[in-house]
Amino acid sequence: MPISIYPAASGNVAVDGSGGIPLGLTLQHTITSSQTITYNGSPNAVFIVLAGGGGSGGGNANTGNGGGGAGAVFSGWVTPAASVVIGAGGTAATGSIGNDGGISNFGSIYAYGGKGGGIGTAQPAASTNGAGGAGNGNGATMTGGLGSSFSYKFINGAAGGAGASSGNPSAGTGGIYYTSGGGGGGAQSVTSNTGGAGGAGIFAGGGGGGVYFNSASSGTATGGAGGAGKFGAGTAGISSTSAFAASGGSGGTGLTGAGSQGGTGDGTVAGRSGGAGGSGGGGGGGAVGGTAAASGAGGNGAILIYY
Repeated sequence: MPISIYPAASGNVAVDGSGGIPLGLTLQHTITSSQTITYNGSPNAVFIVLAGGGGSGGGNANTGNGGGGAGAVFSGWVTPAASVVIGAGGTAATGSIGNDGGISNFGSIYAYGGKGGGIGTAQPAASTNGAGGAGNGNGATMTGGLGSSFSYKFINGAAGGAGASSGNPSAGTGGIYYTSGGGGGGAQSVTSNTGGAGGAGIFAGGGGGGVYFNSASSGTATGGAGGAGKFGAGTAGISSTSAFAASGGSGGTGLTGAGSQGGTGDGTVAGRSGGAGGSGGGGGGGAVGGTAAASGAGGNGAILIYY
């Protein structure tokens, strides 16, 4: 298990990529909105977990749309800052790729937002600033959105999953090398399938992809599950069985809350929305259907402060 280094009073920063909280510390503050901080006593250093806002899912008509990436997460010892800025989650998208989450800031530390999910004709550009990955989805196989190339290895956002025209789309990337998971791929096809699950990051999970069964015969569409985070399991995907079945992807779990399930039903009657990302940087789920519907918004960022 990696050892966290307590910084000197000069204000050095010690990055901890293990996902663990040092023993003997108490969670003193859980903050989900920008504000001035009143500390208990006068700590000369604190251990923080800081998340940017999650990206929203993709939302477009007649495509299976990808989930948004979770916001980037920083964890480590830092000098206490007087205030914190919490990045907003990416706003829901209708008829377009998802929107990126906002940046959270604590002193000299920045946690960038997750990338928005892709749609059938476009995927978000690769990020270079520590953002979470993006999902993708369309009527033909398409590469998932790229993750981050930020210099801190453990703050890298994971890549999103690929969309598919048959079979199941790919899940978003996650695992021990990524603090935030990528969004799952979506699909529109004439076969029953399941949207790609959001990647499970060390701290926050990406949103699941949406699925549209575009056929007059009966089939099953299951939205992709939201990715898990350190403090909670991922939200299961929701299913629909009918002609033109449509199910939006579930939102990913953030630092302080789980994501919501997407909408489900006949996709020709109305588009089905994606589930919102969980509070603390969870990615939003992808929307789906014969008409455009709002994707799941990304969860706002958050900070946990221990000392």
